[in-house]
Amino acid sequence: MKKMTLYELDIHKKARVRKIADTCALKDRLSELGLTAGSAVECMMKSPVGTLRAYRFRSSVTAIRRSAARQIEIDIL
Repeated sequence: MKKMTLYELDIHKKARVRKIADTCALKDRLSELGLTAGSAVECMMKSPVGTLRAYRFRSSVTAIRRSAARQIEIDIL
């Protein structure tokens, strides 16, 4: 398994969340939505300019900005 950030995950690839940085402004909100350490996540689409990406986790799809996605460590499945 290669260690990387959520932002680096390619479309239709799956990973498991390793850690969400304490400095991530959305940490509490993402936790409420179900994105926590150990969660499976899949990149569904990227915006044309690359600032937003849509991710599927816990049977929902949520857009996450590049700045927050770079603070989420993942392991590729």
